[in-house]
Amino acid sequence: MGSKRFPGKVLSLVDGVPLVVHVWRRVRAATSLDAVYVATDDDAVADAIAQVGGEVLRTTGVHRCGTDRVAEAVKSIDAEVVINVQADCAHLDVAIIDEIVEQLGEHEHAVVTPVSPLTDAELVASPDCVKAVVDRRGRGVYFSRAPVPHNGPWFKHVGVYGFRREALEAFAALGPSPLELTEDLEQLRLIENGLAIQTILTDASGISVDSPSDLQRLRVHHSSHNRGTHA
Repeated sequence: MGSKRFPGKVLSLVDGVPLVVHVWRRVRAATSLDAVYVATDDDAVADAIAQVGGEVLRTTGVHRCGTDRVAEAVKSIDAEVVINVQADCAHLDVAIIDEIVEQLGEHEHAVVTPVSPLTDAELVASPDCVKAVVDRRGRGVYFSRAPVPHNGPWFKHVGVYGFRREALEAFAALGPSPLELTEDLEQLRLIENGLAIQTILTDASGISVDSPSDLQRLRVHHSSHNRGTHA
């Protein structure tokens, strides 16, 4: 609700349904999850989720980022793996969530997040679109709002994180880092403290609602999809 670039966006309506409810419904379709919760300190968000039968984890209002909020929310939950899906991550392909869970289970990765190829010049230039730089092993080297690397290739970061519980707890205990504050990107806290982020490549990045224009693009996409469904 306190988004700096688009306050209140998670309650923006898409076909009469709050954005956060659309995202919650998609996440529930992931077969690898034992439970799905919405972590929030906001009464309106909690009410929107309660009205559709969802479970809410109430948190305090003081958090530097969403992952800090998730770390607080799951303190009372017994879970080895925690998937953090940002509430503006519309039209997310839930197969990505299942793949993240599989990667965490089969490998020694502590943190896994998806990236997708980025060719749209407008998005490359936009600070609302977060770019990822990865090494040959697929590990995240850096994340930025700037168009890095200078001449590409560019990858868009998709707003989903998979954490082993100990990595999530370590993240919250570290506190904000200098680069995190400079770029306003929470994942840089891990990189600055020497904690590896493994990326997975996907072509299905969905639509991240970072601005009112993104919301309009989502509404058009959603309306077009529904017309095709009922044709």
